[in-house]
Amino acid sequence: EQAPAEEQQNALVKYNNSYFPHTGIDLKAADGNSFDVVAALEGKVAKVENDPLVGKIVEVEHADNLVSVYQGMENVAVKPGDEVTKGQILGSAGRNEYEKDAGVHLHFEVLVDGKPVNPEEYLTQAKTAPEE
Repeated sequence: EQAPAEEQQNALVKYNNSYFPHTGIDLKAADGNSFDVVAALEGKVAKVENDPLVGKIVEVEHADNLVSVYQGMENVAVKPGDEVTKGQILGSAGRNEYEKDAGVHLHFEVLVDGKPVNPEEYLTQAKTAPEE
C-alpha cells in the first residue's frame, strides 16, 4: 500500500475486463514445467480447497498470526490438520484460470493478522559459495 503509484499499478491482475490487486508473488520454473511446492515455514495446514479460478489452495498457519497461502497448485500432498516442517513438499505447481497467461506457476502470499505482507521476506534463498 505504501508503494509508488506505478508499482501499485503493476501489481494488478486483469481478469474479465476488471483489475484486482495482486497480493502475493508468482513463482515459476525457468523451463515452464511444474515443480514441487514446499512449506516456507513450519506450521499446521489450516485449509485445502479447490477453487475454480485459482486452482488448488493450501493455507498453513504459523506462529505470530502468520499464514502462508499457496494458490494454483496442481496436486496437493497434505490435508487440513497436518503439521508441516519448513521445506516439506505440499504438492506441485499448476495452472489456473485467474492468471492463465502466467502458465504453470505458484501464487504465494503471506498474511499477518489477516493482512498481506511482502512474501519475499519469508522465502529461503539458496546460499552460494563465496567467489574466490
